[in-house]
Amino acid sequence: MKKTVKKCLVVEDRDDAILQCKEVYKITSDYKTTYLDNFDLCEPVIDGKSFYRYPKLALSRDKIEILKTNNNISITRNKDKADYQIISDKYIKSYSSLYAYITESSINSFTYMVDGNEVNADDYYEVYVPPNNFGLTRANGYTLYRQTRVLIDKELFECKTLVSDVYMNQQCDKHLNIISEEDFDNLESIIKSDKVLALEMMANSNFDKSKDIIVFLLNKYHNHLYYAKNRNHVSVKSLFNKVGSIQSSWNTYSITSLIHHLSKSNGLTKFILKKLYEEWYRNVGTSHVFNGPIKISQVTIDPEILKTVVNLRDEQQTGLSD
Repeated sequence: MKKTVKKCLVVEDRDDAILQCKEVYKITSDYKTTYLDNFDLCEPVIDGKSFYRYPKLALSRDKIEILKTNNNISITRNKDKADYQIISDKYIKSYSSLYAYITESSINSFTYMVDGNEVNADDYYEVYVPPNNFGLTRANGYTLYRQTRVLIDKELFECKTLVSDVYMNQQCDKHLNIISEEDFDNLESIIKSDKVLALEMMANSNFDKSKDIIVFLLNKYHNHLYYAKNRNHVSVKSLFNKVGSIQSSWNTYSITSLIHHLSKSNGLTKFILKKLYEEWYRNVGTSHVFNGPIKISQVTIDPEILKTVVNLRDEQQTGLSD
C-alpha cells in the first residue's frame, strides 16, 4: 500500500462503549500527485465496453458521443452492471470532510465492531468520528481536534474496474484534430478576434499531440480568454483541467516557469521553445533596465532543458543539440 494511503475506521453508531464502524482509506495528495494517483486504475481497451459515469467528471457528453461513434461504447446508470466506472479527481475531493479522531490515550476505552465482527483498533491508522456524530464520543472527552480528511469507502477504493476521466479524454482525443505548427498563427489570430471559438477549437482538439501550442496560448492570453462566455462549459473546463495551473501574468518569470512546466510534462517542443525564447527576449528587451547602456549580447538555454525537448506530432523524443 502506498505511503499516502492509510486504512482507518469511521464510527457510524454507538451502544455505550461499543462503536459500530466501517473500514475506510484515508488518502492524501500534494502538488506532485492527485488523489486518483492513490487508486489502482485501469487503462483498458474500451471498444464495445459499457461504462458508468460518476459525478463531477471532466468529460463532456459531446466526447462521450464521439466514443460511442468511434469505439462503440455504451453508458449505463447501473454501476454494478457496467464493465468499468469512470471517476475523477474532483469527485474524490468531494469526499473531503471534517472529522474528529479518538485519541491514542482513549483508543482502548471502546470496543470496535465492523460488519458484526470485533476488530482491533491497533490494526488501523486512526479511528475517525464524522461531523454528524461528534457527540458520540465528545461527551466523554474521547475526541481530539477536528481536521479535514479525505476518507474513501473500502468498496470504492478497492474497486478494480475504475477508469479515470483523464484516460477517457485521451481515448477521445485520438479521434480529434491535431493543432499543428502551421495552425499556430491562425489560432492566435482567432484568439484575438473570437475567444469563444478559439477555446472551442482547443477544447475539441487532440490535447496530447497539441499541448505545447495549447498551453502556450492559454498562458499568454489568459487574461483575455478568462472572460470568454464558454469559459465554464464542460469541455472548456476539461481543457483547463488538463493544462493545470495557468500563469496570472506574462513576463520573464512566468515564461521561465512555463518552460519548466512543459519540460516536466513532456510537452516542450522545439517549435514552442523557440516561441517562448522569443517572448522572454522581447520581455527583457522592453524592460527599462536594458534601455540604457547595458545590452544583452548572448542568451543560452540550459542544456538539461534542451534534453527534454520532444516532437509531439511524431511521438519521438528528439533532443536538441547544445
